[in-house]
Formats: sequence, structure tokens, C-alpha cells
Amino acid sequence: MTTGQGQLRLAISVDADGKIGGLLFTIENRPAPTSRKELDRRLRALAPQVGFLAAEIPRAGESPQADNAMKHP
Repeated sequence: MTTGQGQLRLAISVDADGKIGGLLFTIENRPAPTSRKELDRRLRALAPQVGFLAAEIPRAGESPQADNAMKHP
């Protein structure tokens, strides 16, 4: 399964009767994206129709600013 952190893997072990004896979940240790382009590439791999908005909450009296990382549909 693909997640925002990377590939999630599941290992299942069974006993002699075929019943589940253990589950092991591991996730790929992927470093954080270093650019908006890399973030966009990863988000599109998860869902082609995804949107991402980064915004800074201003202090009282300041103008809000937003930077939409998705410049194209």
C-alpha cells in the first residue's frame, strides 16, 4: 500500500492450522520532501486529483498570505 510516508508492507505468519499467528507492518523510511516540486510529485502519486495549500496565519493586523503548491489542475 502506498501512503504519504512511503510503501507500507504487511507480513502475515500462520500456524500449523492455518490461523494467523502474527502480523508485521513496516513502512519505508522516506525523508521529507525538500521542495514543493517533490511534494507535488509524491501527492500526485497518491492521488492524481489532489490539492495542497500551504498558508501562514498572520498576526493581528497583518495581511494573510497563501502559496498554493498546485499551479496546474
